[in-house]
Amino acid sequence: MLADPITAAEPPAPEQPAVPLEQPLPPEAQLDPNAALRIPMGAADGRSIEQVVLHLRNPLPDQTSNERLRQQLSNTFAVWAGGTFSQLITDSNLARVQRLPAVREAEVRLYTSKQSGAVILVLLVTLEPISESPQSRKQAISGWLATGRPEQFPRLYQSDRTFIKAILNGSTGVFDDINPWFGQAPTFLAPGYRPQKSVAWLEDSLEPGLGAISQIARIASQPLYL
Repeated sequence: MLADPITAAEPPAPEQPAVPLEQPLPPEAQLDPNAALRIPMGAADGRSIEQVVLHLRNPLPDQTSNERLRQQLSNTFAVWAGGTFSQLITDSNLARVQRLPAVREAEVRLYTSKQSGAVILVLLVTLEPISESPQSRKQAISGWLATGRPEQFPRLYQSDRTFIKAILNGSTGVFDDINPWFGQAPTFLAPGYRPQKSVAWLEDSLEPGLGAISQIARIASQPLYL
């Protein structure tokens, strides 16, 4: 179970998740009291999302404005409880949240759940100070190919609608073939090679690739991706 304030949020309704009401995190909790329960996003693809928690780190003084902003953040992020987690979609939607005029920083964290195979997703948002103009926004496009900054690799291109990243998967396998060639090796092999009862070998692979997602439309306020 996650430590407060994360567990204080009510699970969203299946048909349209609610935005949890929370108080600001105390300074000592900024280091994440639930760090032991966190899991990397790359290890969560395909898991079901049990709960989505939206937390404002520095909420506005007016509660009505906070609720209006929470609803906007929730609709923009568009990752709901009951769905299946995808890092690619989450990263793309997080970029849209980060580009809202009222948002200074946004971060997604995943935590293990009591429900087997499920995760709890937490969206942490830091708002722009009220005194600052929302026009002072960071650049709308990022990624190594767009900016020429190698530290942004493997993110190649990212905008509020499109996300492209480099992928590199590696694997190693050890294989053992008992009684190879159906026990009739001389029938299938050239003379001179006579395998014994067992043949073992090692295989390595390295698979480069690209992952991409782009929002092409919105249908009934829900994003449609390609």
